[in-house]
Amino acid sequence: MPPTERLYYQDSHLIEFEALVTDKTDRVSGWTAVTLDRTAFYPTGGGQPSDTGTLNGEQVLECIR
Repeated sequence: MPPTERLYYQDSHLIEFEALVTDKTDRVSGWTAVTLDRTAFYPTGGGQPSDTGTLNGEQVLECIR
């Protein structure tokens, strides 16, 4: 599977984008994790919290790499 294109490197202020879900996994926590082919959501790292928002009306709670 090719890596996710990180749109935030080109435009850190991007608030809307189109992407395809390439994988979906139900987590033990009860959450559902999805992998996108491209994203503007910046992941958690280095003490910085991840971006949040919505995907197709569903709330995004956390982004991880």
